[in-house]
Amino acid sequence: MVKKRFYNLKIIGETEDISCMLKIKDLELLKNIDVLFENKIILYGAGSYGIRANQLLEKMQISIIGFADSNVMKCGVLIEGHKVLTFKEIADILKEDEHTIIIITIENPDSIEQVLKILEKNEINGINCYTYFALRHTIEFHIEDERIQEDLRQNEKIMKEIYSKWFTVYREYISTTMLLNIVMKKNNLLILQPGKVGSKSVQHSLDKMRIPNMHAHTLTGKWSRDTFDMPTKILQYLKSIDKIKIISLIRDPIARGISVYFQSFREYIMSVYTESFNPDTIQGVNALLQEESRRGTYGAMFEWFNIEIKQIFGIDVYQYDFDKDRGCQIIKKDNVELLLIKLENLDNCQDIIGRFVGVENFNLVKTNVGRDKLYRFAYEELKNTIDIPESILDFYYENNKAMDHFYTKREKEQFRKKWEHRDSVFIKNGPEMNRLVEKG
Repeated sequence: MVKKRFYNLKIIGETEDISCMLKIKDLELLKNIDVLFENKIILYGAGSYGIRANQLLEKMQISIIGFADSNVMKCGVLIEGHKVLTFKEIADILKEDEHTIIIITIENPDSIEQVLKILEKNEINGINCYTYFALRHTIEFHIEDERIQEDLRQNEKIMKEIYSKWFTVYREYISTTMLLNIVMKKNNLLILQPGKVGSKSVQHSLDKMRIPNMHAHTLTGKWSRDTFDMPTKILQYLKSIDKIKIISLIRDPIARGISVYFQSFREYIMSVYTESFNPDTIQGVNALLQEESRRGTYGAMFEWFNIEIKQIFGIDVYQYDFDKDRGCQIIKKDNVELLLIKLENLDNCQDIIGRFVGVENFNLVKTNVGRDKLYRFAYEELKNTIDIPESILDFYYENNKAMDHFYTKREKEQFRKKWEHRDSVFIKNGPEMNRLVEKG
């Protein structure tokens, strides 16, 4: 009977895409640690992540009722003293006690989605599901909760202090090393732009074609939240190279801000960037967007060009007409050629990138996208439900000269519609609106 009820991940992945009613609710867990203390817990994934999750819960004196796994051969096996349950046993547990949750302890986001389908195929419905990502960060978010044991709390505080110091040193080391590589290797192609605008995809594509390049988000250290400055002689060297090419990207600042938040999730939790961290992820994102809107006259992303491009290379991008419809522009000044591209137009600019770097048939390979990350489910849920304050929407989409420099009126209207009153819109329109937003 067990074998008949088992559905292999690979088989499901190769068949038709079946919609799934079960959803990951990571935002709920991140906000409310009570979920862990008030429910029985099943860990789905009897591998290394599952063992890690169980050990974390044990340190909080929370005992799971068992494991589950897609490998039917593990059913009945004891792991960490807990049985790997069959799907029938899980279904029976749910019938007896509705206060049961499943934490999926699998690393690959696509496999997590397949697990949801497996659960439904085995008639396991109406259960709240979360991921290891949410479990781990929920503990970090709520480390001061009195129900967390003192030894675990102290360990987390020590790790936070170590991480914060390591992060500052690491960022300074990476940026200095990057610039020294430019000097030593005489590399004249820079992928230089604010974070989370699609630059890693460009770099990865160039690397696959064996085109030497250097990737960075800051040369000065002044735009970022780091406190260091690059050696003046190295910065001066950049200006003296016979010919230097720079590829830089722009993105809708609200979409970028949300992406930055999740990409730097651990840094925010560890208070590398802020003195305190709000466990309500939606409020945390809005706080970040508010902070970025106050940097410079037109917001952090647009100010970046004044600090990193204008100060070092003498190019004021706002003094050159930008082709908003095409979505890209090449600026030439002295020994510098700068290619500006809107992320929203990146797919249509592959031939321009190819000509700029001197190769034929340039093919963009996307990487470092939110869909491939462990935070994927919290990220997608937040994008589909967050209600951005009117003040932030007005700041970017009404009379922002820098925004107007790169984006058309229609594009701004689309962005605003995408972020405005999203919670009420989704309740009314459901899955169809979800699909429309994803296409947007």
